[in-house]
Amino acid sequence: MITCYTQNGKMSLAIRFIERMVERNIVSWDSLITVLLQNSLYLGALKSFVLMGQEGKKLDQSTFACSLSACANLAAFAIDLLGRMGRLEEVLDIVKGMKLNSNAGVWDSWPAVYRVHKSMELGEIAAMKLLELKPHNTSNYITFSHMLDEAGRWEEVERLRVLMRERRSQKTLIF
Repeated sequence: MITCYTQNGKMSLAIRFIERMVERNIVSWDSLITVLLQNSLYLGALKSFVLMGQEGKKLDQSTFACSLSACANLAAFAIDLLGRMGRLEEVLDIVKGMKLNSNAGVWDSWPAVYRVHKSMELGEIAAMKLLELKPHNTSNYITFSHMLDEAGRWEEVERLRVLMRERRSQKTLIF
């Protein structure tokens, strides 16, 4: 029923359905957390995770993975929002202070933030991190190349293009 409600855009009915269940099991909690994530309701997914724990339910791998996903998506959302507001130093402090290694999702919004605020220093940090995390993603090279080009750093643009060709060749050779 939970999945049926959410697939029809009735999130409030799905939540009400699980809240009214006499006995909630791991399957009902996993379903709720999953559909909340699928609808980008990350905070709701984390709240459900906490409520599940308060009920004394044991976590399974699916629940744990969903909860980690919610945390990662919330972090990426917060970073994107702060960046677009121009609070770039705060964003950098948050990312540097993360206990876990930040993933590409955390850094993916930075090119858009750079384009709005033109902070070459922070744009460069993000671009280098993205090149490290996604070495075969051509769009990261292109975005970084445009940043360097706008800054008049043409020798670095050429080095980056050579690096992109080398990495693309390596990807082609590795099956």
